[in-house]
Amino acid sequence: MSSLVLRKQLNLLFIKDQDWASVASKLALVEKSIALEAINVMPDEQNEDLHTLNPLHSVPTFADREIILIELLVILEYVDERYPYPPLLPGDPVNRAKLRTYTMSILNDWYPQESKLREGSATGQKAAQTKLLQLIKGSAEMLDKGPYFMGDDFSVLDCLVTPILWTLARMEVTLPDEAIRYLGRVTKRESFAKVLKGTR
Repeated sequence: MSSLVLRKQLNLLFIKDQDWASVASKLALVEKSIALEAINVMPDEQNEDLHTLNPLHSVPTFADREIILIELLVILEYVDERYPYPPLLPGDPVNRAKLRTYTMSILNDWYPQESKLREGSATGQKAAQTKLLQLIKGSAEMLDKGPYFMGDDFSVLDCLVTPILWTLARMEVTLPDEAIRYLGRVTKRESFAKVLKGTR
């Protein structure tokens, strides 16, 4: 029996350190308090287990005994439906639709800035910072509406936004006051300490 078969008795999550999508998926899984083995794939590493599950070798890749998932939003929604407590998606259709709208905006507008922020030229990095700050300022009311992005309950949106704000803070980018207060609240969560506090 291969090591991968043995390890698939657990939930497997292949990630890259500090990658926003990887952090978001791991935050969601840790919030659920489920058995999880997170495998950090080093840059330029050809991880054989990951390649077996996902020939695209993309992260995050999630696998359990029944399914292999490679798209962040699909992972987040599957995990919430498979492990319903604590919920990361609203139960009512109106708030779920609102959350999906914000989710698509973050994935389509915020997340594409990551590669420029980390790997681009100095000009590209500055442009990415400027774009992200514009988007964050545009969401300032939502960040300060309650303890979390959509109010009182920690949700998929918080999993998505937290790694972005954390990255910018560590880069010493001046964030709006609303974002600083929000980050201060989120970083007190146990899941944050497990997922992000120890990252380089």
